[in-house]
Amino acid sequence: MPPQTFECCVCGETVSKRQSLDMGVDSSGEPRRACKVHEEAKAHKTEKDIREERGRKLEKKKEEERQEYFHRSSGSFEDAMKPKCWHCQKPGVKESEFFSRLMINMEKIRMLSKGSKNFFDEQFNAAKMTHEEYASEVVLQLIDVRELEEWKLNQLIRDFAQKQAAQFGGFALICVGCAKEFGVLRKPIELSSEQMSNWMVVAELMRPDIKKQAAAEINCSNQKN
Repeated sequence: MPPQTFECCVCGETVSKRQSLDMGVDSSGEPRRACKVHEEAKAHKTEKDIREERGRKLEKKKEEERQEYFHRSSGSFEDAMKPKCWHCQKPGVKESEFFSRLMINMEKIRMLSKGSKNFFDEQFNAAKMTHEEYASEVVLQLIDVRELEEWKLNQLIRDFAQKQAAQFGGFALICVGCAKEFGVLRKPIELSSEQMSNWMVVAELMRPDIKKQAAAEINCSNQKN
């Protein structure tokens, strides 16, 4: 069987595959080749080599990120399910859970102080108690990353799987410290006086359940002592 031949796209001469270099495809999808001696062919080969090398490095980096993720996720199921900051990877507690504990602790302090009316002391002591409970954990916020530039998202989230989740869902779980560092800390919602009143009504509706939980924890602690 005779060797396959091509028409050089530079000079028009008939050349074999061994005598020519790949030049991509033309507008109709047909392969283009050129004699090895042409400068155009040498330049195209150099550019192609650079692109291929860049592609290999990118694929290698992605594979390393995948391996790092699977290695980190190979611990116990409980560790894998614990929420973590997607930047520093420190274990954390979601903001909603933190504030639920804060409300319960505030109610416990009210019960233990037998009805003290000093709201600011209650708030301070409840905050101190809650931070002590989560001393080894960071407070996590759900941050909107849809408007972040790609380079900033790559710096904020280095884990392969977490980055994909953020790109797909548009949100990331970031601790307050890292959110401040990257300038993505979620701003507090500004409420009107009417909205504030509505929230106070909701808080009062929740209070029976909070008091019940607080009383149960105090009772449990007394039995242990």
